Amino acid sequence: MTPVLLLAAGLTLADLEGRLLSQNPEYKQAEAAVRMAEGKQLQAGLYPNPTIGGTGEHVSKATRGGSIGGFVEQQIVMGGKLGIDRGLAGQELERARAMQEAWRLRLRGQLMASFYETLTAGERTRMRAKLTETAADSLKIAKELKNIGRLDEPEIRSAEVEAQRAELRLAQAKQMERRAWTELAALLNVDVLAPQELDGLVDDLPALQRDALWSRIRAQSPEAAMAVTERARAEFALRQAKAARIPDLRVRGGLRHNSEFGDVPGGRPVGVEGIFDVGIEIPIFNRQQGNLKAARAGLERSRLESTRTERALQARFAAAWQRYESAMTAVERYRGEMLPAARQAFETYQRNFRGMQAEYSRVLSTQRTYFGLQDEYIDSLREGWRAAAELESLLLLGQEAGASTN
Repeated sequence: MTPVLLLAAGLTLADLEGRLLSQNPEYKQAEAAVRMAEGKQLQAGLYPNPTIGGTGEHVSKATRGGSIGGFVEQQIVMGGKLGIDRGLAGQELERARAMQEAWRLRLRGQLMASFYETLTAGERTRMRAKLTETAADSLKIAKELKNIGRLDEPEIRSAEVEAQRAELRLAQAKQMERRAWTELAALLNVDVLAPQELDGLVDDLPALQRDALWSRIRAQSPEAAMAVTERARAEFALRQAKAARIPDLRVRGGLRHNSEFGDVPGGRPVGVEGIFDVGIEIPIFNRQQGNLKAARAGLERSRLESTRTERALQARFAAAWQRYESAMTAVERYRGEMLPAARQAFETYQRNFRGMQAEYSRVLSTQRTYFGLQDEYIDSLREGWRAAAELESLLLLGQEAGASTN
């Protein structure tokens, strides 16, 4: 890990994603796994090499040197084994590619969660800084009214406590923001990520459509693709076990010079002669019984895997969607009704208090309510982005969804 100082005026999620994929070790391993699978697929389609060699028979002085020559031997692959091997290796490649895409989505989901966690932490700091100023202003008003005999000492102490509480909550918010930046740096595999402006709208949760999103996940999720690939792989494995029962043919042929005397008139040496051998394995003991049994069981297992994967995805989707929907409902309620009403009530009581027309206890009560709702609003935004990031891990949202599987 190396220190990093990013100088972009507004750092976007896309900027960070490019850095993440270029430096994350798990994603680089997934890339290497794809290249390994490509190499294995290439190797699976290659025909066996021929064998060339020399041969000799009856090599002695008594036979005038016997027979010496050369041969070429070739294994003839039968039963379509090479095509099956290529298909099996192709499924392994598809699985590696799906795994790489799954890692990309998983990492992007983590990055999205960390990005908006940092944005939310910054928003919380800014919000609490304003509330600290408001609490200090209320304390100032209370002291002014005490000087003219309108407030007692206990009420001043309450105002001081509220101001100190606001300062403490601001300090805690700053600590949370520093932690968020540290965690973002760790995800990006750097020692230091200097706090800077992030280009994102924390209060603009994405508007998702449940049915459309779930349909896209079922059709394009890497996990679903891996389940389909596993079934195709099991089918090829069964074909491979069946094809293995068909023995390969071994053919050998060549020429040699035979110096022995043959049964010819005049007793001349035999001279040049051709040789050949043809052999085939007889499947008596090994008829692939065990491999066939295992392959059939593997195919049955893979058929059930698609159902299991879809149910697991559905359960994760339902949990993430429930949190997203709850957060959206809360955000809309806080932003549209509760926060404006709480702020209006607080400002009204504060204004009346300044004009000595309201009790300070009412100011403190509405101030606490307003401050608490602000925190709850930020918490709802944070939970909404977390849920959206989890949905992001299931399937990349938006226009990139189609591109990622093409």
